[in-house]
Amino acid sequence: MDQHNSPVPVNGKRALAPVPEPIAAVVVPAADIYEAADGFVVRLDVPAAVKDSIAVTVENKTMRVKASVAPLHSGTPEYLRRELFQRTYVREFNLGPGVNTDNISAEYADGVLTVTLPKLREYQARNIDIR
Repeated sequence: MDQHNSPVPVNGKRALAPVPEPIAAVVVPAADIYEAADGFVVRLDVPAAVKDSIAVTVENKTMRVKASVAPLHSGTPEYLRRELFQRTYVREFNLGPGVNTDNISAEYADGVLTVTLPKLREYQARNIDIR
C-alpha cells in the first residue's frame, strides 16, 4: 500500500480523506417466493437485522416487512473508513385472495426471514378419488 492510500497517518497527516458522517439507509431486501401445497413461502435477506426490530404486518391484503440494523459500535470511534451504516429494510407484498392472513407465521435465522403464508382451504389443491 503506498502512502497515498495508507489509512495510517503519514508525517502527522491523515493520508485518507475524512470519513463522512453516517447515513441511515432504507434498503429493499432481496426475496425468494415459492408455492407449497398448503401455502406460500417468502424468504427475505435481512442480514444483521436485530430480531426484536423485525415487524411483519398485514393490512388490506398488503404484507409489509420492516427490520432494522443497529449501529455496530456505541460511542463515536474515530473511523478510518466506514461502510457499515445503520439501515432499515422495508418491503411490501400484495397478497392474493387465497392467503389465510389469520395464520401467517415467521421465523428469523442466520440473516434470513422466512414468512409462511398458508392458503385458505378452498384454494388448496386436493386429490379427487376416482371410483
